[in-house]
Amino acid sequence: MFASISQVVELQKTRGSRTPQPPLYGIYDAHTFIRNGDTLPPVITDSTRWRKLLVDVNDRVSIKYMNDKLERIGFRPDTVAKTITMFSLADTARKSLLHYTQPAKDELVFRGRLRDDSIHIHMKKFNHNDFLLIKRGYHWINERPFSR
Repeated sequence: MFASISQVVELQKTRGSRTPQPPLYGIYDAHTFIRNGDTLPPVITDSTRWRKLLVDVNDRVSIKYMNDKLERIGFRPDTVAKTITMFSLADTARKSLLHYTQPAKDELVFRGRLRDDSIHIHMKKFNHNDFLLIKRGYHWINERPFSR
């Protein structure tokens, strides 16, 4: 019994609610995406424009593209120099360096070179309280159907 409890406590520290949050922790929505000087509109068939950035683990992030493709990539922020090193987990030798600023508490702006392209991305932090399950709550019994 002691072994099971200690294992659960250790998992809480490495993967659970007691895990230290990485810098820039959160979910960000890409509002403006400029690549090589061209502003890309948020078209749902675009496979290269970011829709969301999910920062939840220290050394990786998830990028959700407009076509709903999800990609996990390496992510190393330097909060002193305000830079981020990003790289593919399959090819760690090819790295991209981005500079970031936080004009407001809930905003993030990236500038730099991502792979072979120059980018400028303006992102706004998603409020976790806006998730439908948190906002509406869970109901065991629905008096009438709930369809979004």
